[in-house]
Amino acid sequence: MHPTRPMDPSTLLVAALHAEALPLLRRLQGWHRLGPGLFSGTLAGHQVLVQRCGVGRRRAELATSAVIAAHAVGTVVSLGTCGSLVDDIGVGTLVTAGSILERDDERLLPLPAVARAVTLATVPRVVADPAHRARWAEKGAEVCEMEAAGVLDACGGHPFHALKVVSDHAGGRPPRVRSLPRRVRITAFQLRAYRLVDRHLAPALEAWLASRDR
Repeated sequence: MHPTRPMDPSTLLVAALHAEALPLLRRLQGWHRLGPGLFSGTLAGHQVLVQRCGVGRRRAELATSAVIAAHAVGTVVSLGTCGSLVDDIGVGTLVTAGSILERDDERLLPLPAVARAVTLATVPRVVADPAHRARWAEKGAEVCEMEAAGVLDACGGHPFHALKVVSDHAGGRPPRVRSLPRRVRITAFQLRAYRLVDRHLAPALEAWLASRDR
């Protein structure tokens, strides 16, 4: 058991999808719902807020801004799944943003003790073909996702981390379900996202929070 510190500012954990947030919600102690997609509780003895923001940079920025305006927030973490843009980063790899493409921001702090530090690109649309993948890789990006830069834009003076788990090869190796109906493909991705966050990201996040006591 970890002692709790209810008066401390909460660590804000921002995920795009319910499938990415659910493994965290299942681990929360004493949780309660504060609003649409927003929950509070303790994780590894630390007060946290879990916000499901929806997909895309603008949604992530707006949701994060609203939480910070209404609650006492300390550190902000953008988490969830991402796509690999280079062949040596495979599915299930846990990564942390050492840098965000086209951003130079001192608030961005990698977590190298937890995950592999990479250059992350927040992209405006899904990277779904080899040519699109190659363009981002040529710019220096190693993984891509759609929310982290928006969360960073909203976090004011708060320290910021991005912690992601690789779910696919972002236009490289096509998923086996590509020929299936769109609804089936979405369900398959959500299930894969849940499993990857549950098995890889959530335990690492708990360990990182616990390590802040030492």
